Amino acid sequence: MQTLINDLLTYSRVSTKANPFVPTDLGSVTKEVLGDLETRIEQVNGRSSWLNCPPWTADPLQVRQLMQN
Repeated sequence: MQTLINDLLTYSRVSTKANPFVPTDLGSVTKEVLGDLETRIEQVNGRSSWLNCPPWTADPLQVRQLMQN
């Protein structure tokens, strides 16, 4: 629950403060998002797959939001 609250607070700041782009590990972000969505994925008999990618230069929060959506 604390992670959700922190993510919501961070999300609310996205439009007011630009975060610098940094090397972002897409695999780690994807694993975190899949962990958050694990119950829902099981409920709908979903599945996911991804290939390892080199780090992206991006805002990690925005990459997380992209993967979550």
